[in-house]
Amino acid sequence: MPRQPVDGTDPGGGCDIEGQGVGQALSSRATRSITRESGSHLAIEGISALWEGGPGRVLVRRLPGRRDLDMSAAPALFTGQFLLEPLAALFLFFKIRYNLINMAHKNQNELNLLKMAIDRIPFTFPEKEKKDFENKYQELEANPEAARDDIESMIVAVGRANWPYRKAYGDMLQNYGAEKHEEFFKLHLPDDLRKKYEDYVNRGGNLHDFRRGKNFEEEFTPEENLAIEEAFFSADDEVKGFMIGVIKEHREEHDEALALYQKQQKILSNMIESLRELAGQSEKWASQIIDKVKNFEEGWSIVERDFDEDKLTHEIEYWEGVLGLE
Repeated sequence: MPRQPVDGTDPGGGCDIEGQGVGQALSSRATRSITRESGSHLAIEGISALWEGGPGRVLVRRLPGRRDLDMSAAPALFTGQFLLEPLAALFLFFKIRYNLINMAHKNQNELNLLKMAIDRIPFTFPEKEKKDFENKYQELEANPEAARDDIESMIVAVGRANWPYRKAYGDMLQNYGAEKHEEFFKLHLPDDLRKKYEDYVNRGGNLHDFRRGKNFEEEFTPEENLAIEEAFFSADDEVKGFMIGVIKEHREEHDEALALYQKQQKILSNMIESLRELAGQSEKWASQIIDKVKNFEEGWSIVERDFDEDKLTHEIEYWEGVLGLE
């Protein structure tokens, strides 16, 4: 039986699969849309077919903040009404099953953030320590009851361990590899988005902190922001080979920067502990102070905004004032 056309729309801003068979659609654009939106709610709904020659219909919808897979009308896969060719229907069934398995963890979004934090560890970080983090990630992933707090604590631990290495590598990249990184980055942007980005830069825009910068969010759509983020991380990977040679050639400069950031990290850690100790001075304000401590600790991680020492100093001075300890 010839494959029936599929009329696809995506009210949640996802993929348009009009005119493709289900197997073809899910193995191409729809699949990429599904797999890259980790931690999102995927609803494959309205799977149906008419008795004679009517098109099947697949809607793929993503709803932020949900991690389950909704398969309304999925029984149509197993009825005579489903007019798609058997192989396409079978492919769709196993694709749904695959996504159910891979999104089954109740804290999948946090696991994805942990995986990203480990993946972005620079190559200058000790390999054995990185391997230990990878093993801990696999243990958490394999445990369906792994608590969200445990995963988030691991994200902070990973970030704290490699923070000085990230900062030192960032300095070397800025000093020796910025132009090369920009070159790789632009190559991964679609032509129209590349032009829009270059216009933005020419008007004084900055790629720095692109995931959180207000001006950047106002300039680019969420879809463009995602494409920029993917291009940025691809450039990170591609510039690595170039930076291996740079750091080998300028090892002393790198090690001096690393030692400087290790020293700075100790100072920041002591400041955080000073803030934590203030929580023990007041039962009334303890919970609010501890929340601030957690916010600053998240600054070690690549998945959150980096440390702001001035804000940390201000926070300590503020609470000392509130508690009458000035």
